[in-house]
Amino acid sequence: MQPDLTSDLSARQWRWLVERVGEPAAALAAAVARGKKAYPLNAAREIGISLPAAAALPPVPVAVTPEQVQIARARLRELRDSFKA
Repeated sequence: MQPDLTSDLSARQWRWLVERVGEPAAALAAAVARGKKAYPLNAAREIGISLPAAAALPPVPVAVTPEQVQIARARLRELRDSFKA
C-alpha cells in the first residue's frame, strides 16, 4: 500500500521513516495502521516510533533540468564577478 502523502511535510516524513525502517516495513505499517488513513504519522505510530520535528526531516529531492543548472551557474559567475569588481 502506498502512503497518503498530502503535503511536502508528509513526503519528508515518509522519506525519514523509510530511511529508518526500510520501505517494506513502512509500507506494511501504513497498510495496517489500525483502520486509519495511511499517513506517515500513523505508520510511525504503528511501528512504535515518533517522527522528528519538521526541521530535522530530510528534504524531498527536486528534479532539476540541465538548463536550470546552466542558468544557476551563470548567475553564480555573475555574482562572483560583481564581488571582484
